[in-house]
Amino acid sequence: MVRSVQTSPHVTSIHEVDMTRIARFLKSAKEKFQSKEGFNLTFTPFFVAAAAKALRGFPNVNASVDGTNILLKRRINIGVAVALEGGGLIVPVVKNADTMNLVGLARTVNDLVARARGRKLAPDDVAGGTFTITNLGSAGSLTGTPIINQPQVAIMSTGAVKKRPSSSTT
Repeated sequence: MVRSVQTSPHVTSIHEVDMTRIARFLKSAKEKFQSKEGFNLTFTPFFVAAAAKALRGFPNVNASVDGTNILLKRRINIGVAVALEGGGLIVPVVKNADTMNLVGLARTVNDLVARARGRKLAPDDVAGGTFTITNLGSAGSLTGTPIINQPQVAIMSTGAVKKRPSSSTT
């Protein structure tokens, strides 16, 4: 990670997103989803879906650097950073994230997180990422400055989802 900071310029841009509709959906679908799928639906698959859609629209961000060459990637493989018990972090990869619906993303993310925390990932599970998402919100942080997972060219950090007054009219 130190090498990443020395290799790539890191710029942090912070945007606030109104998650009210998604929070309402999660609340209303919680029991049915848990009953059908066997695990809780969280915000993470929504973040992965949004990132996949954005990467499809902005393919220059779905790239890697090889020396002085920028390699545009055809597949959208999104790494999801997972904090490990006792410390440490690992980034399993949701392969072809842009081809999955929300339930498929939720299943895949849940499986990867469970296997990461159980230390049962295969080498292929952490290979081939083209973009990474890290969730600083799980520790209560609103913002942070993530470090790009080389040779990728960008990373998205999500902060805590907090309920608060807004001037939005949605």
